[in-house]
Amino acid sequence: MKSYDKAPTTFPQQVELLRSRGLIIPDSAAAEIFLRQTNYYRFSAYCLPFETVRHSFTAGVHFSDVQALYEFDRKLRALVDYALETVEIIIRARAAYHLAHVYGAFAQEDKNNFYFDEPSYATWIEKIRTETDRSREVFIGHYKRTYSEYPALPIWVVMEIMSFGSLIRLINNMYKKDAIAIAQSFGIHDRIFRSCLLSFSYVRNICAHHSRLAGKNLRVRLELPGHEEWVESADKRYIGAIILSLAYFMRSAEVEKDALARWQDDVERLLVSQINGLDITALLGLKKGLPHIPGWRNEKHELFGNS
Repeated sequence: MKSYDKAPTTFPQQVELLRSRGLIIPDSAAAEIFLRQTNYYRFSAYCLPFETVRHSFTAGVHFSDVQALYEFDRKLRALVDYALETVEIIIRARAAYHLAHVYGAFAQEDKNNFYFDEPSYATWIEKIRTETDRSREVFIGHYKRTYSEYPALPIWVVMEIMSFGSLIRLINNMYKKDAIAIAQSFGIHDRIFRSCLLSFSYVRNICAHHSRLAGKNLRVRLELPGHEEWVESADKRYIGAIILSLAYFMRSAEVEKDALARWQDDVERLLVSQINGLDITALLGLKKGLPHIPGWRNEKHELFGNS
């Protein structure tokens, strides 16, 4: 292990460094402005698909090509984030509904309703108390002033202020029969459901930090729901597999068909972007274009992993 010895560089130096590596930059001033707004380190991640080896650009690549990929990724994050929000809210609703009807309004207050061990439950419920105390939602203030049970909240209220991480911990500690009931409402095995939740949470954090999705190895252990050919059509380590999974969840949850179709249209239009010969489909880990992947749009498709 060695000490970090790289000195900070000025914006003009950054431009010249990119030029020395083969990037074509006709307008230095415009490039400097973009780097001022972006951060060189963030920009350099979008250079990767245009490099033959690290820090050596393929011939004919312009600064504007990297900018185009940066803009493509911004639009991709927005589309993925919309789907993640839609799916997360549905999962929260179904978890709250199931727990309330099986265990009552204060389901989360009894450790015996879950598989938590004592220390894990104590940590989790304390996190819920902290999230409750920090909330500035009007409905929390009203509940606090009105009901003696505070800080305990009905499960359907808790779901509105609970972090996604706390929700995942709750689902991971449900008894199998409860996790199966929620997963089956989406038509999938509870193992696949849990896998998707962890992957969605990871990607959600990427979107929240405005980080790169295109071409990035997500390093998640996603088990794909949906059509059996998806395993051969999508590399599970890349965002294309997440996009297929989100489409599956929205369709299974009976999201309004026009809304789902509009989202799919927007995704398809974005994925045919032309950026200096880049294979956008491959960059997202897809073996073929979305319209050619069975089950991407079909209302009825054969599921696998449901047993």
